[in-house]
Amino acid sequence: MYLTNWKTTLRPFGIGGVEGNPLVHEILTLTDPYAFTIWMNSATARAKGISDGDQIVVESYKGKMTGKVKVTERIHPEVVGVGGNYGRYSKQMNPISMDGNNYNQLLTTDDGTFDPLSTSINIAARVKVYKA
Repeated sequence: MYLTNWKTTLRPFGIGGVEGNPLVHEILTLTDPYAFTIWMNSATARAKGISDGDQIVVESYKGKMTGKVKVTERIHPEVVGVGGNYGRYSKQMNPISMDGNNYNQLLTTDDGTFDPLSTSINIAARVKVYKA
């Protein structure tokens, strides 16, 4: 499987510390069932014995994360997705910034893994997914 990322409606650019804003956090929690979850296609989830709301592990060669799965038709069967720019941790940030999944912990900037022309990193890591 491949891992992908996108920004949710209330987290459009990943700037400005929006993830630490209590009001935005509350709105996301109350109105967006996809915000703090890992998306998985329903056919793929069924084949892996995973149900909506289960805790799953997403593991790349660089690391792994655990989170709640949202089973949906909104994603390709060979892809798992993490929306937003959540799971950030820093002593200077509001602790609610740690809610959600940190997509970047599954990526790497090791030599040979980034594009030499643009210096962009590979943001579609190969991963394995299983029930926690």
